[in-house]
Formats: sequence, C-alpha cells, structure tokens
Amino acid sequence: MKKALGIVAILVIYYLMMAYLIGMFSGAISHDAWEMLMAGKSPKITIQTDPVAALGNVFRSPEVLKIWLGIATVLLVVVVVFIFAYREELKMHFGKEVPADERGTYGTADWMKMKEAKKVFRFGSEQKGILLGKVNGERVVLPADTKYNKHIAIFGAPGTGKSRTFARPNIIQIAKMGQSMIITDPKGELFEDMAVWLEQQGYDVKALNLVNIECSDRWNPLDAVADDMDATVFADVVIRNTQTGVKKAGGDPFWDRAELNLLKALVLYIKETRPPEEQNLGELYRLLATTNMAGLQNMFMSIPNDRASKMAYNIFAQASEQVRTGVIIGLGTRLQVFQNRLVQKMTEVSDIDLEAPKRRKTAYFCIISDTHRAFSFLSSLFFSFLFIKLVNLHDTTTDPEIRAREVYFLLDEFPNIGEIPDFQEKIATIRSRRLHCSIIFQSLGQLGRIYQQSWEDIIACCDTKYFLGCNDLKTAEYVSMLLGTKSIHTRSISRQGGLEGLTEIERITQSVGKRQLLTEDEVIRFENEKAIVMVRGHKPLIVEKVDISELKESRELTVRPVKDYLRPWAVEVLSQQSNQNTVATAEKTDADSQVETGASAVQPQVNDAQTKTAPPAANEDQGTTEDELL
Repeated sequence: MKKALGIVAILVIYYLMMAYLIGMFSGAISHDAWEMLMAGKSPKITIQTDPVAALGNVFRSPEVLKIWLGIATVLLVVVVVFIFAYREELKMHFGKEVPADERGTYGTADWMKMKEAKKVFRFGSEQKGILLGKVNGERVVLPADTKYNKHIAIFGAPGTGKSRTFARPNIIQIAKMGQSMIITDPKGELFEDMAVWLEQQGYDVKALNLVNIECSDRWNPLDAVADDMDATVFADVVIRNTQTGVKKAGGDPFWDRAELNLLKALVLYIKETRPPEEQNLGELYRLLATTNMAGLQNMFMSIPNDRASKMAYNIFAQASEQVRTGVIIGLGTRLQVFQNRLVQKMTEVSDIDLEAPKRRKTAYFCIISDTHRAFSFLSSLFFSFLFIKLVNLHDTTTDPEIRAREVYFLLDEFPNIGEIPDFQEKIATIRSRRLHCSIIFQSLGQLGRIYQQSWEDIIACCDTKYFLGCNDLKTAEYVSMLLGTKSIHTRSISRQGGLEGLTEIERITQSVGKRQLLTEDEVIRFENEKAIVMVRGHKPLIVEKVDISELKESRELTVRPVKDYLRPWAVEVLSQQSNQNTVATAEKTDADSQVETGASAVQPQVNDAQTKTAPPAANEDQGTTEDELL
C-alpha cells in the first residue's frame, strides 16, 4: 500500500512539474501565437515564472491542456522504456545491488517473486495452514493441503521471536484447523497464555511439567512398555540421557551397556511379576536401592530362562561381582531423581494418554527446563513413546477419523528435550501417518551437541526451512549455502594518462562473476523484523514476521499462571510432607526441651558438688578425707 501511494505521489509531482514548464511558455504555443507566425509576424512571448499563474495558463486553455498531457505522457513512456531496456546497465553504473547474470553461469539463486510465491503458499488472514509471516500486508501460509511435507526446521537465536512469531500464532492456526498438537514449553509461558483458550475451543489440555512437578499431570512411562522391544527403547533412552556411567578407555561404553541390560531386566521383571499399582519407576528405584546383588540373584532365580527379563539379567550377570556392584551403583545414580516423593507420585499412574492426540482434539504441553537436564530422560521418554504409540495406532486402526486426524509437534528448544533415539528415521517416516514436526533450535551447534551424527539428516527431512535470525558463524554459513550462489555482472574500470597527463584514457571491462545470495555476515545482520522461508525446489522468500498480537484471537486469550494448575495428587503429597515436617519439628522441639530440662537438673548437682569439694578454710581440719566429703 505504501509503495502504491509513493508511486502515485511521484506521478502527481511529475505531471505538475511538466504543467509548470508548459505554463511558463504557454504564450509561445497558444493558438494566437501560431496564427501570427503563419502570417509572418513575430509573436510577443512572455515567460510566466509565477507557479500559480503558469498552472492557470495550462488549465484555462483546452489547447495547452492537451499539449501538456501529450508531452508529459510521451516523455514518461520514453523514460520508462529506456529504464526497462537498460536496467542492468543502470544497475551496474548507479545501483547498490549487484546485477544478476541471466545466463546463470555460476548459479541461478535469487529471491522468490510473487508469481512463484502464489504457487507455493496461500495468502490471506483466513487461510488454513502454518503461518510463516506476511508479504505486502498479506499473511503467508503454508497450506494444510500442500504437496510438501509439513516438517519445518526453524533457525532462531534468542530474541528473534521464536515464541511470539511462530509458536503462539501457529497454536492458534492449528486450533482453527481442529487438529491435535504437542508443544514443548521451555519456560511455561505458552501453557500460561494458551491453555485456557484451547480449553475453550474444546481441546483436552494436559501438561507434563518437569519444572514445577506439583503442577504436572501424571504420566507413568512403564504404562507405555508393552513388550521387550518397548523395554529396550525405554532403557536406551534413559541411558542416553543420563550420561553418568564410566566408559572404558578408547570410548567403549562398557558401563552404559551393562547398565542398559540391568535396567531392561528390572523393567521387564516389574511388568511380568508385579501388580499394576506397583508397575512404576518409583517401585523400580526402590527395588534397585534396597536390594543387594544376592537379592537380585534370588529375584531372577524364579524367572524362566526364556523370559526376556531373565535373558537381559543373564547378560548382566556374566560380569564379575565387582563390575556388577559398580553397575548397580551407576544405575542408581542415574535414577536418583526418584528419591523425590513428588517425582515418584507424578510417574506412579497416567493421566496423559499417549494415543489421545489421534483420537480427539488434544493439546499436550511438555514444560522442560532450559537451565538443567535432570529430567531430560523423562521428556525424551515421553516423545519417544508418543511417536511409537501414535504410529502404531495409525497403522493398526481402521477408523477413518483416527487415520485422518493430524498431530502437529511444535518443538520449541528442541535440543532441550534430550536425545530421541533414531529421530532422523522417525521424522522421515511419520509424515505418512499425518504427524508433522516443527523443530525449533537456536543454532546448529546446539542441535549438533545432542544429535552429533544425524543433525544434517534431521534438517534434510524438513521440506521447509524457516530462518528467524542467528548469531554464530556456523549457522550463518549453513544458511548462506542453503540460499545458494548467484551469477553476477562485474565491471572494472582502468584509467591511463597520455600526452604527459593532458589526456586520460578510460577502459571499462565487464565480466561474469559469482556471489552468495546472502554472505555469512549478511545472514548475521539480517533484519530482525523479517524472516526467510525456504521451501524445497523453490527460491527463498523474504517475509515480515507476524506477532501474536496481530491475530484477532490474541484478544481472547486468558493468562493462567502455572502455579494455579496445582494438581490434586500433588496437594496430597505436599500435605503429607508438611505434616511430616511439622511432626519432625515438634519432635525436635521436644528433644531440645528435654535436653534443656536435663541440663537444668544437672546444674545444681554440679554446684553442690563444687561446694562440697571446695578447698577447706584455713581454720578447718586439713585432714578431712574424700569419704567424709562424700
């Protein structure tokens, strides 16, 4: 709109300037002047310098008015044609941008034009899909029925608007489509802002809060373990995300494998032998903490050798006694968070159904810490089994509604979840099950620390890359390479003096060169109010970011602090802890009182003894014996 108004203003000024010039010499081009010339007489020409009078000369005379419009329009057309015909040369001489070489000798990278953009995206405020920004005031949406996969890799350094311009707006977009969503929430702010609104839209909202445990719905990871393969996944996730085991020299993770086999054996033992109410991680930790090596041996003696739990235990039992003791201690250290009563109760039963997102409108928030990784194994377990259960449900059901329902994963601060085993394979295959991942990370370094060998494969599985901004060279270089190389015209000028400096010869040489569409430093300096969208097979598009406040639904949001989501099960635990603390305090007070009373009773006796044993006075008998004193 602003651009259109600017063009109109320029045209108005141009025509007024031309009217002023024509009006200055209107006397020379009037009908009377031409008649005098035809009669062989010299007309008297008056130059009118007064702008108002000059413009009046034009608009009062229909003949001059026609001349003005004709000359001004012809000149305008000539200038426009000239600029269009010689635009590359003009860019080379006067423009700030480097002119592209249309032959593409070194590359054809360029920015996406609107004609191409309209083939890839949908434009408008009511379009269904993932909101990516706006162009010329119109919102840009990756449509729900796009032919590309809807996995998105979002590059966003701190302060680039990952939450306000992507996560929050797209929670609203997904809700408008009526699809399920799983959201990671590093600070709990998304849950505070969006949970009440989602409940009002008919969503089943749950929170797995690994920061404020007492404000979390419960989830028992062992409920997701149905067979020995699930137990293997469970043990693998825990070991990967609780790196406390000692490794052999040369990098062989000997202790990790030993602890994995013991953990798998214990998980299967509990699932096979314990009643449902005891099948939880608190019971597993209690078993590990209170049973010595001989006790473990006795436990597994009664298990048939063909059971998966016994097989896993037998592998562990082949180690020497010293090694087995070290493995038990190491595994206990990994699971020490279950010393906390709140953590035990939170993982005792399940309020969160992992299959629900495929069955009905569901919004799960996983609130994770961005300052420590103590509970990374729980968040990683949660997402690992979510993928397993949702894929299995989709593949085995014949219910068309379940198969049609989509689940969007908005994974803010994705690396903070912890390592999800084989995630690069999961993200490559879940699209056909209508599961879509938006992975959000600060930098390639952050992503690479968790997925050292597979981060490139993970990004490659995302048909859309969304760049919000970066601060590091590694990410900047990667984005620069993604944007591609363009061929450009280069121009060099050499000057050579002649005739002892009286003349100068200028030689101009033009050639074809190359440059990145954006260099590394240009990527780092990219405007914070804009973003770059890269879709597989297309040129990149620059968009303006859309803040959550620009959506009309933002006015319907109600903030509910996380602390107000205190769960009933936690109230009971906190009450018990409070009572225990009160009793302990009372007992300590009683003990202190008894000590003080005892001390008071002893003090007079000491004083009496001191009196009785005091040295005799000078006039007293010095021969008094100790027995007499007593």
